[in-house]
Amino acid sequence: MKTYLIVAAALLVPVSASASGLLDGGPVANWSGFYAGLNAGIAESSGRTDYSYAYAPGNGTGNFSDAFGNAADNSVASDANGPFNVGGMNAVQSAEAQGIIPKRLGSSHKSGFAGGGQIGWNQQSDAFVWGLEADIEDINAKSSSNFSGATDPVGFVNAGGERSSVDWLGTVRLRAGWAFDRALLYATGGLAFGGTKSSSGSQGTDGSTTDTFYGSKSDTRTGWTLGGGLEYALSDNWSGRIEGLYYDLGSDRYAVAPQDSDSAAEGLTIGARTKFDGTLFRVALNRQF
Repeated sequence: MKTYLIVAAALLVPVSASASGLLDGGPVANWSGFYAGLNAGIAESSGRTDYSYAYAPGNGTGNFSDAFGNAADNSVASDANGPFNVGGMNAVQSAEAQGIIPKRLGSSHKSGFAGGGQIGWNQQSDAFVWGLEADIEDINAKSSSNFSGATDPVGFVNAGGERSSVDWLGTVRLRAGWAFDRALLYATGGLAFGGTKSSSGSQGTDGSTTDTFYGSKSDTRTGWTLGGGLEYALSDNWSGRIEGLYYDLGSDRYAVAPQDSDSAAEGLTIGARTKFDGTLFRVALNRQF
């Protein structure tokens, strides 16, 4: 987030300075009043999924604990470490150490088109301008990450991945800035809310039995947003702007459940937590009333 804000500030400050210099001696815009308009731009959606695991004790049928755990994981004290066990670790630690199950998937970024509309109100006192704005965006940016792992020499193979998206985004924000005649440089921040989707699954096999796990969740989440922009009065009633926002909608949790009796017999319970955040860069045209 800090990177985006620093870049935005570095770009906007010289632009505003140039605009104010060009406009010296020109007519002063009146920013007070209501306005409404349309916008379009690019949204970058970031997805990051962390996993948590729990498992049942070994039962002698070759379940997850029998395969990856140590003797203490098993219900029969005389059982030896599982064939896939590493260094006496518990079953989850052993499977993670070999890359069979992931602890987390790295952040993935996907850019796509965003478009929508906004409505707001400004109040001006000398060069200081402040107000309130609400907007809604349709977003087409879906992120994904994949994983795969195999043990040697037996060759147990597991592969899967996650998909996540913010399909629409709305904000209600305060705006405050400084007017240089027809140019308005401002910062903005407030409430963000949006429709999110996330899913995760995996399929593992030892060559004879295949275990399949899958889970998904759709939600409407709330969070926060922060950004800034530069707006220019094209006439007494029309203005155009460039704007950048960072948004954070928090995280969703859901179960990644076994999809058949063989998978359920593994005794493995999987939880997923997906983080939703991203950036929005757009241009807008407003009509003042």
